[in-house]
Amino acid sequence: ELGAVQSPRRRATRAAAEMSTLDRRLRHHHGRRTASGCRQLALFVWRSAVQHARDGGTLLRNAAIVGVAGTLLGFLYEGTLEKAVCAHVQDIPFPNGPHAWEEGCRARLASGGAFTAAPVFCFGEGTPAARIDLAQFRDVTSKLVQALTLTLLAVTIVSIQVSLNLLGGERAIYWRESRHYSVWAYLLGKTAATLPLTLAYPFLFLLPFYQLFRPWATWQVYYGILVLVQFAGEGIGQLISLLATDSRQLAGGVMALLLTCLSGSFPLITAPPIKAVSFASLSRWGVEALYANEMSPFYYGEPSLRGRGCCTYEYAASPQLPIPHPLAWNASTPCRNPLPPGSAEKVASLLGGQYGYTAWWRHNDCGEGSVRGPGDPPPDIVGCGTWDGEQPLLGLLAIAVVARLLVLVALLVKDRRRRK
Repeated sequence: ELGAVQSPRRRATRAAAEMSTLDRRLRHHHGRRTASGCRQLALFVWRSAVQHARDGGTLLRNAAIVGVAGTLLGFLYEGTLEKAVCAHVQDIPFPNGPHAWEEGCRARLASGGAFTAAPVFCFGEGTPAARIDLAQFRDVTSKLVQALTLTLLAVTIVSIQVSLNLLGGERAIYWRESRHYSVWAYLLGKTAATLPLTLAYPFLFLLPFYQLFRPWATWQVYYGILVLVQFAGEGIGQLISLLATDSRQLAGGVMALLLTCLSGSFPLITAPPIKAVSFASLSRWGVEALYANEMSPFYYGEPSLRGRGCCTYEYAASPQLPIPHPLAWNASTPCRNPLPPGSAEKVASLLGGQYGYTAWWRHNDCGEGSVRGPGDPPPDIVGCGTWDGEQPLLGLLAIAVVARLLVLVALLVKDRRRRK
């Protein structure tokens, strides 16, 4: 008699086991057959792509705004590198005149084009003209810190704002459909359908900006970094749209400004707690990745020399002057007599000391001195050193993944009663 008595939970479990597939479908899904996970993913990708196509006018306006932002920033910091590197002609007497020197300097910086880095020439550490290397570095950094920070601010604002309506704008649809469909398929489908826009916005920004800014790093380096910043920013924007749905536009703008202020270089962060928090900022990793490439010629020199230094100029000796005449660069100038750049020590002090950036360190692969730290001179051995610029890229990728995992948790947990 006691065995015949069963708890309500046990009776419900037994009844559910005895129900047929059709019975379960009628009770939980109103008679509809639930598609497989792959089928759901394909459906969400297709539907999201159709939604983007219907918003073609909005996408065109967004593209125009991104292009205008790149153009304005490009004009604001037009030719920053060549203005700094090709200056200081008054510091040394040039045998063929300052105009020939400036023309040769601009020709050298432009010789690489957009997809190949220009050759790196310097006066060299320990030479009478080493102070010119240092003066060039100071002029570059005074403008570069502003240009890179504003670039990351623009891309961060774009990435967050364009993703605020991706999930936050269709909450009612999600509440209705998530009772029958996979949340994983919904989020992956939305992300996959947005990937073309993730690739397009940095491209449209760089199209005018890179041609006007003319940095030392190649176009593909800038594009790869900004794509990761865009991808991470979109994840943060999706999370904001779920946590602050009604005020997501304001929250998105404030978050973009906050993330940029945590870049570590502009403004300078000195408090250890805030510096620790800055590691969660996509702007910090983006600026550090760009710095790791832009500061490379001022610290390591010519990349083809693998850490031996930079190419030195040819000189025309003159007994009447205390230092030789440096000759203007031309396409046939050989790369020889490498010396460490005269600005190497200051680069280490600025990036490693003040900013706390570490991605510009070079790992020595010659067996002696496994890791180079701030202030260590470049190794004077051919083939030593490998570029260690993956750290900020991995940081951006980690932020993008963590943000989307939090988005998934928010979809599963927030307002779960409305989905029942």
